[in-house]
Formats: sequence, C-alpha cells, structure tokens
Amino acid sequence: MSGKLTRQMTVPEFEALFPGFRSLLNRGIIGSFHKVCAKYLRLDVAAFTWRYNNRSSPDIFGAAVARC
Repeated sequence: MSGKLTRQMTVPEFEALFPGFRSLLNRGIIGSFHKVCAKYLRLDVAAFTWRYNNRSSPDIFGAAVARC
C-alpha cells in the first residue's frame, strides 16, 4: 500500500463502477459458501474479485493454475 488515504466509496458509487459484482458475491455466498464470517470476509471478497475480473477469460482454470 502506498500509505495514502483514500475515501471509502458508497454502495451506489461502487455498484456504478462494478455492475454485477454484488449479485455475483451474493450468489456465491448462497451457492458456494452458504455463510460468511467476519474473520474470512476479506479472503472471500478477494476470491470473488478475482472471479469478477476474470469472468470473460476462456480458460479461467488455466489462469488460476498458472498463478500457483
């Protein structure tokens, strides 16, 4: 991190920048994780962020394996 403080976005601002992310996150919690605790929330959001950023990748599994 650069140490520079940035302001936190409001939910409408976030949804305007990243349409569909909230529904993807909600669907994943309902379908995959079933419940989320505060301890691992950052990791869960990071996983869904990666999925959202790679949603148009034709070989998402290969991309995941390549990063290992």
